[in-house]
Amino acid sequence: MQLASRRGPQLRVLTIETTVDRCLRYRQDLGLPAVIAPGTERIIVHCLDGRIGAVIAPAPMCRSATAQLGDGLVIAHPRSSRMTFLTKPGCHCDIEPLGRTLLLNNIAVDTTWAVLPSPSDEQSGYRRWESPPRSGALPSMLTVLGAILGAKR
Repeated sequence: MQLASRRGPQLRVLTIETTVDRCLRYRQDLGLPAVIAPGTERIIVHCLDGRIGAVIAPAPMCRSATAQLGDGLVIAHPRSSRMTFLTKPGCHCDIEPLGRTLLLNNIAVDTTWAVLPSPSDEQSGYRRWESPPRSGALPSMLTVLGAILGAKR
């Protein structure tokens, strides 16, 4: 954030990113189908429309998976000690055989929507990007599940 002041020839302008600004940035820079949930300040992406998927898992299991997967769209939820990986949509025929393993490891896939970090989420420490998103490239859901479950072994 820069504060407005006039000192010599420089003018510094106050810029504060709003939820609307952030949502537009997610749409334009990352190509995510982000919207603001009505009546809230939450920025969400719908995961049941076939454009995006999500894997939510305990943070301790995800730490080495994030290192293995490299830059990706990974959201940390520090208070609940969980992480959300945004992925390409998964095929239930591929995921169904993993159902028991996912349940035993407290891993959820294909939730109705995923909540993206808003400026107020990051300021409060409620939700943040694990690493700054550089592109909207999404790994496959099976790749992410393999990395998370493989890191557990």
